[in-house]
Amino acid sequence: MSETTLAITKEQKEVIASFKNNEILQEAIQKSEMSIEDRQDADNSVIIKDILKKARIEMEKTRKELVAPYNNIVSKINAEFKEIIWEVSAAEKTINNNQISYNNKVEEEKRKQQEEMDKLAKENDWEEEADVEKANISQEANRQKVVSWINYNKKIVKVDWELLPKQYRNIKDMEITPRVKEIKSALSVWLEVPWVHFED
Repeated sequence: MSETTLAITKEQKEVIASFKNNEILQEAIQKSEMSIEDRQDADNSVIIKDILKKARIEMEKTRKELVAPYNNIVSKINAEFKEIIWEVSAAEKTINNNQISYNNKVEEEKRKQQEEMDKLAKENDWEEEADVEKANISQEANRQKVVSWINYNKKIVKVDWELLPKQYRNIKDMEITPRVKEIKSALSVWLEVPWVHFED
C-alpha cells in the first residue's frame, strides 16, 4: 500500500473536526476546571461531566468505526503471513540444531584426536611435536565447523555463570555482573557460545 492509500480521507478529517470544533464540548472542557462552591455549581458540574462523558463515548465509537476497515486488513495480512513465518522459523531452528549437532561431532572428533596425540607423546617422549600436531588438529576442526556470525546488537538475556570465563566477570557493589560489552567484543564467530544466551 502506498502512503496516499493510508492517508486520512477528507470525510474522516471532517468527522474528527466535528468533535474538535464542537463549541458545547469545548466550553465543557474549559469549565471542567471550575471550582465548586455551592449547590448551583454542583448541579452545573453534573451537566458538564455528562456532556464530557457522552462526547468521549461517542468519539470512541466513531474512532472504532473509522479504524475498523484497517484493522480487518491488518488481521487478514497477519493471518496470511502467520503460517509461512511459522514454517520458516521452524526450518531455521531445525537447521540451527543440525549445525550445532555437526559442530559438536567435529569438536568430539578433535578431542579424541588430541587425546590420542597426548597418548603418543607420552609413549614416545615427543611433546613439542605433539603440541604442534594438536594445534593443527584444532585448526582443521575449526575449518570444518559451520561458521555463523553472531549479531552483536542482540541483547544478552542469560549468562551461564558456571561456564562464564573469569575474565568476563566484574565485581561491583558486592554483585557479580557480566561485562557485556567485553563479552560481545570477544565472542568467537562460532555458532555456539555455551556460556552466553541471546534473545531470539
